[in-house]
Amino acid sequence: MLRQVSPYCVGFLFILFFSAQENLQAQAIAQWDFEGSLEATTQNLELIGDFATPAFEPVFDFEEKELNGDFVEACRFEQGTYFRLSHGFSPNAGGAYVNQYTLIMDVMYPEAFGKDDPDGFLGTAGWQGLYQTNESNSNDGDWFVNPAGGVGISGNYGGSVPDGQWHRLALSVDLVAGTYTSYVNGERVQQNTGQTVDGRFALGETVLIFADENGETSGGYVSSLQIRDSAMTDAELAAFGGATAEGIPLPECIGPRCCLNRQFRANYIADSNAVVCSWASLEGDESFLVLRNGEPVSETLTGDTVSFEDRDPPVGGVAVEYVLQHLQGEAVEVACSGSVNTFDCPDRLDCRVGQADSTVDLSWGAGVNLPVSGFTVSRDGEAIAELEAGALSYTDTVDGAGRYNYTISILSEDGAICSDALSCLAIVTGIDLGPGVDGLLNQYDFNGDLTSSTGGADLIAVASPPLDPALDEPEVLFEDADIGGEEAEVAFYSRGTFFRLFTGFPPNGGGNYTNQYTLIMDVMFPDGALLESGWAAFYNTTPPAGNDGDWFLQGANRGIGISGNYGGTVLPDTWHRLALVVDLVEGTYTSYIDGTQVQQNTAQGLDGRFSLYSINDGELEGISIFADDSGDSASGYVNSVQIRDVAMPAGEIAALGGPTADGIPVLAEYTCPMALQCCVDRETGEVGLTWAGGEGMEGLEIFRDGESIGAIAGDAASFSDTDAGPGSHVYELRSTGEENCGNLPLVCQALIFDVGDSILYEGFDCYRTDEDLAAAGWESVEVNEPLEDQRWTVTNPSSRANPPSANGMPTSGGFVISEYAAQSLDVPGSGVSHDLWSPVFSGAGHEEVWLHFDASVQLNNNGDAIFDVDVTVDDGATWNNVFRRIAPARMVEPLPSLELENADGAYGRLHIDLSEFAAGEEAVRFRLRHFEPTWDWWIAVDNVLVDSKAPGGSIEVLPMADFGDEAVPDDWDVYSGDDSDGLRPWNVDDICAVSLLNAGIGFPDMADGRQLHHFDEFFAMADPVCTGDIMDEYMSLPPMDCSDYEEVFLHVRSAILASESTLAEILLSLDGGETWEEEPIFTYSGGALSDPEEDPYYNEFVFEIPRAAGQEDVSIAFHYSTLTLPGVQAWWAIDDVAVTANGAEDPDPGPGGGQEFIRGDADDNGSLQLTDGIFILNFLFLGGGTPGCTESADADNNGSIQLTDGIYILNFLFLGGDATPAPGALVCGLDPDEAGTFLDSGCEDYSSCP
Repeated sequence: MLRQVSPYCVGFLFILFFSAQENLQAQAIAQWDFEGSLEATTQNLELIGDFATPAFEPVFDFEEKELNGDFVEACRFEQGTYFRLSHGFSPNAGGAYVNQYTLIMDVMYPEAFGKDDPDGFLGTAGWQGLYQTNESNSNDGDWFVNPAGGVGISGNYGGSVPDGQWHRLALSVDLVAGTYTSYVNGERVQQNTGQTVDGRFALGETVLIFADENGETSGGYVSSLQIRDSAMTDAELAAFGGATAEGIPLPECIGPRCCLNRQFRANYIADSNAVVCSWASLEGDESFLVLRNGEPVSETLTGDTVSFEDRDPPVGGVAVEYVLQHLQGEAVEVACSGSVNTFDCPDRLDCRVGQADSTVDLSWGAGVNLPVSGFTVSRDGEAIAELEAGALSYTDTVDGAGRYNYTISILSEDGAICSDALSCLAIVTGIDLGPGVDGLLNQYDFNGDLTSSTGGADLIAVASPPLDPALDEPEVLFEDADIGGEEAEVAFYSRGTFFRLFTGFPPNGGGNYTNQYTLIMDVMFPDGALLESGWAAFYNTTPPAGNDGDWFLQGANRGIGISGNYGGTVLPDTWHRLALVVDLVEGTYTSYIDGTQVQQNTAQGLDGRFSLYSINDGELEGISIFADDSGDSASGYVNSVQIRDVAMPAGEIAALGGPTADGIPVLAEYTCPMALQCCVDRETGEVGLTWAGGEGMEGLEIFRDGESIGAIAGDAASFSDTDAGPGSHVYELRSTGEENCGNLPLVCQALIFDVGDSILYEGFDCYRTDEDLAAAGWESVEVNEPLEDQRWTVTNPSSRANPPSANGMPTSGGFVISEYAAQSLDVPGSGVSHDLWSPVFSGAGHEEVWLHFDASVQLNNNGDAIFDVDVTVDDGATWNNVFRRIAPARMVEPLPSLELENADGAYGRLHIDLSEFAAGEEAVRFRLRHFEPTWDWWIAVDNVLVDSKAPGGSIEVLPMADFGDEAVPDDWDVYSGDDSDGLRPWNVDDICAVSLLNAGIGFPDMADGRQLHHFDEFFAMADPVCTGDIMDEYMSLPPMDCSDYEEVFLHVRSAILASESTLAEILLSLDGGETWEEEPIFTYSGGALSDPEEDPYYNEFVFEIPRAAGQEDVSIAFHYSTLTLPGVQAWWAIDDVAVTANGAEDPDPGPGGGQEFIRGDADDNGSLQLTDGIFILNFLFLGGGTPGCTESADADNNGSIQLTDGIYILNFLFLGGDATPAPGALVCGLDPDEAGTFLDSGCEDYSSCP
């Protein structure tokens, strides 16, 4: 019968002793053996029962359970119940916390509804939290059994802990060595490295057993629990074995002077041929004596001695025994022993494969003082050679491709020694990857089976969720398919089926795991295959699918990648060649589709998430293809899979091209050209094209604007065009041969100006290094000594995508960026910044000076960064700010402001007026300032232009709509597309209170910076934030006649929280909205963002629309879609929409003769006042002056001046009457009435509006 525990459970045994020496501490051990008692076994210390979600109280009891044929008292606890363990240990390893310790537990998690859990209260197929270092249980637990039965943390799980069986689990933590190591029944099953002293896994005063903050726990049984303040070794834990009814072993001697507390060690120092014995001295010690092989080797040592060095040990001795005797008088109180070999074995056996001739070269070191009489070489357990004592290498020739395990047994008179240290695995493929490439390759071509085409281990098909691994078999069918017009034998695999692939790769990149590799696969996903989960997993680095997959196809946008960064398009029912290149030395993770790079993640860590278990990791070796732990997978077809232990260059990936029936090529006879750049000489207009690679190509050809301008040799790396002329030109580099370069044609864009069209232009395409940038007059300046080793650069160190151009798609060629691969080291308020000063230019002779550039300003919505543009006319002695953006969560000066509308990043082309400070000045510079950068966000800038042309046109085509009437204008068209649920079209309601202003709150924006920080209370919005609607919404402007105009411009203020699950675009129609052009005016999708969900963006856009010029039936629409997905947390808001134009020949002046006016301002003094009503009455009845603008005096807009106009004005001013009709009483504007109608009463003379 279960009962609530109040509040203590468990028997207890605690042993704790400390050394008198400050720098040495005796070992402490605490143990609980759950024998049905709430009281401690030997001392009054207790575990305290507690609870967390989903429990409402701690619930546990004691039961007798069978354990390996015996019976044991155990504590039964339900899910959510955990125990607070106050261990009493002192900080160790030089830290403020316990940094070296071992936790051991005998536990059993029953099968749900099985014999040990008939009610299903305990068993689970989910997570089993084992302990938590956070005393408030406010973050994730720190040791788990995952749903697949593996033990570990942070994506690194190993071993197997099936439900319904007793296991002895152990965790040994040594934060001095940086290790966190898990054991199951004495066997090491996983290890995390790189952990830090006083870091996540260090212990405070209390440990929480079986705890996790969000319910990733299970009920179960525990029969014994032990914790020590030392990190036990593999050998020590192996001796403990599995769970027993007797509980976890304790030392036989538990007194204060036992060897347990002496920590006696004997270590051989090869360099000096000495053995150093060390131990802990305890209070009251009298004297010590050290013996070697039973004979005294030291004099009698005083009681405070803690070490002894034997400088003449037997050379080459095997298991030389040293004994420490503690003497009380002449009696030996206790003797502690340890043995040591007085030689050093070679540290490793190297296997180097000659793939061309199937040879394996073995080599090893000589060791130190090695008592060797010979060597035995074994392959796959069978001896193949006997070598003499001096041998240090051996060459073996094998029969063919395969995996070969080699061992070298070092022989002495006492038998074989060092055998554990000398073993290696050789993978022979028979494939030579080329000169200088020392790598391995595995390939699988699915020709009716799962065998390797290159001698590797066979694939193993495995069932996983949504299949039931206990009941369902993996489903693999071999079929014929058409790939590129040729027949191929392929494999179909069902959702939930994945393949274990044993790579055979060694560690590389200087880490413990495989850190450099390339995975390639030819795959096809049928239409509808992704509907069930929305994802298709490609591979998992944690066998067997113990955590989330590591490379995916996203169903929403058909892009591939990871961690919110997805690019390219994988079409349904279409074969594609997908490649992933991982180089954790460089920190990159890069995806390709059919030879073209589509995404890249940077700042990935060595031995981190994307590293692979190597041949040194036993059963954990390799990866799982198409695997995910939670069913984020899809059915599909595969024709070929290849993996190499090298990070292939982009040119080689491009040469592999798209899928073929023959499978993935092992070697390409060429590399494809990469990284085309266009550089314009501003003086001559000459365009220089340069690129990299292109080795072995038959020939290349250059195209300008679709026309061929030259054929060149295949190994050429540059081309010069002197005949381009002014304008924007698109260049292409194509192949003239039959090479399958998936990245061709390479494209770049060059902008050539007539002299006088611009003051300054910079496309950053001529610079390969920052020295090149500096030579062109751009100056990088670090202010107040920022701690980051990073500044504005053209080298793009993290391989970011280019910033967006005017249409939202990435620019081409080079650009300049200020960005950080890790968290900033500077605190807010430090005043540091990274500045880029422009070259000097002249504003003399110009009344207006404007700065335009393409930008991706990623400030981190919950950070502190600022982006400033400043101007100087005295070479930096003083600066004037002309543009500012601030991260919306910033809480130190300068602050974000609703009034100044200075929050958020920017995305698109910016237009900044420098006229106030630069017009007429001889020497002007501007600077781009990245102020107090935080985290890993960045500012990227391209296509910088300084000219004297304000954006937009001088002719008003569509008057500005500011939604001040609390509605979308009546002549606009608002409707839903086919994918909408029709519940929430474009609106001005802001029912989700996305706007900080409408929500009645201010900065800092504590909603993770994701609210709207711009506009007044009225604006148009598409916002599924709080309603979760599926949106496919259109809002189109009325048709416009642009047939007389040479230039047409759209003006719009736009604020958006973008998302990979949304599409936001501005569309163009040339038939009045009947159909929409395929190419949008602007889009927030297209791959220019690497972190599309992180920042809100605000822009005051002015789009030039060349396709609209000369057209008589132009319409523009704002289209917002959630891509058929509900519950998307994103939005798009717009305001102040207008259309302007230039270049009309004698256009009709329009209503009112084209003169702007203020409605009701009869006396033309620039404002609506009492005097206007008096002016009208004087004109009508007392012979007063005639209004120069009839429309301004026609206050009620009925087509004539009457008494009612005076009354209308007085009602508006003093009695709360309606405002005057458009253009209104407050701002200048045109008469909205159709020209020539009776309401168009004319406006010949009005001086208060331009």
